[in-house]
Amino acid sequence: MQGKFDLDDVVVSPLFVLSSAIATGLISFTLLGFDFASTALQFTSDGYKTTISYASIISVLALLAAYASNRKDLSQMTNVERWILFATIGLVIAPPFMPVLDGLLTNKLAGLVAVVIQAGGFYSLSYTG
Repeated sequence: MQGKFDLDDVVVSPLFVLSSAIATGLISFTLLGFDFASTALQFTSDGYKTTISYASIISVLALLAAYASNRKDLSQMTNVERWILFATIGLVIAPPFMPVLDGLLTNKLAGLVAVVIQAGGFYSLSYTG
């Protein structure tokens, strides 16, 4: 339903924000001995190691769930909503593949800004969808 948060969005949103904060290194979280910041996938190329954490995968899955459950037509979004959505996707997917961005997000203030932008994108997609 457009202009409201659905039950599925309300359930997935805390998971998205938590996993985003873990992926940026803002917080650490271990549940029953499982560290969500641990490496799920690792690629090595030309001496650079790319690691993708379980938290990053959870963030992407939560974002995809919000998109799928709201069936959002991107052409109906405003430019600001579209920018926030694409910035969210970029901040979730890009850091493991871009060493400069990954290094920047290790700064706590930059990590907090990234999580706020990601949460804004998630909630924008959830509310308008």
